Amino acid sequence: MSLLPVYSPAFMVSLFASNTIDNSETITCPANVEAGDLIVLLDRADDGLLVSKVIPSGFTEIVDTDSGVTLRMVASYKKAIGNEGGSTLTGMNSSGQEGKMLYVFRPNFKANYAVADVGGQEASGAPTNQTITSGSSATKRPVIAFGCFGVYNGSINNAILTPSADGSITALSAGQLSYRIMGLSPPTDVVASMNDSGEINIMQSFYIETS
Repeated sequence: MSLLPVYSPAFMVSLFASNTIDNSETITCPANVEAGDLIVLLDRADDGLLVSKVIPSGFTEIVDTDSGVTLRMVASYKKAIGNEGGSTLTGMNSSGQEGKMLYVFRPNFKANYAVADVGGQEASGAPTNQTITSGSSATKRPVIAFGCFGVYNGSINNAILTPSADGSITALSAGQLSYRIMGLSPPTDVVASMNDSGEINIMQSFYIETS
């Protein structure tokens, strides 16, 4: 009989590339993206009126949080089919500020992806901490926890994951996308938190499980 392989988060899923852009409705996907890669995009936009939601072609929405006026933040993801490298992704467009943050992850096994434990909150003060609970189904293959942070009329202040993030990227000092590859057997829960950073604060969290 065959034995299940032992999966190590440090080697089974790794950060392949990242990209950010300020004040543009588009972002360029990093070169050399391969079929099966996981692409995660955070799109933050503000305006005098609420910006219309735009999900790039081929992406699936994870969470959309807005203030009702002014600030909107949308996270989405895609399992790459292999033609994304160097391509232009079109997201939200505003007459205010736009910030787009993108990560590409590469597992060294043939993976499918599922999103779970999604949270999103808008607040005039510090958002309530969000616990990203990986769940018992994640004990055999890696899980990536994400924290998404956005602010209007301010700058991101102490937006963190606990245990600490493996990586973070920012745009405009008003948007931040952080990730942590979570442990196995049992999976490690991760807490997303941020200080009051401006007039409007948005925090989102979720995990993506490989299977």
